[in-house]
Amino acid sequence: MRFRAAAEPAALTGLRAELRAFLDQVGASDDLRFDVMLAVSEAANNVLQHAFRHRTAPGALRVAATAEGGTLRVVIADDGGGLAPRSDSPGAGLGLPLMARLAHDLEVGRLASGGTEVAMTWRTAG
Repeated sequence: MRFRAAAEPAALTGLRAELRAFLDQVGASDDLRFDVMLAVSEAANNVLQHAFRHRTAPGALRVAATAEGGTLRVVIADDGGGLAPRSDSPGAGLGLPLMARLAHDLEVGRLASGGTEVAMTWRTAG
């Protein structure tokens, strides 16, 4: 599954619909569906809330999902300003810890072109 849209609230409806269809197609269990949908929604909301805070126009939200070899992987990326501490925040917030609890593996990194990439992996077999 590949999804790309302007990072605006209206895009989340389309993302959730495409992700739901993908999870149906790969036969994801109800528990896996819940974890993936919640974690991806949190990551996408983080893009909308934080990635473009210094821009007047929204940037891009990109999501890619694959399922193969007993592993489901979802990568959420943006072309925003990257991870940066906020003066009004005491720490990382709740989003990243929540994603880490829901996924079997979580990787967060800065892209060479700027922006952030969040990769989450779930084991689906064995």
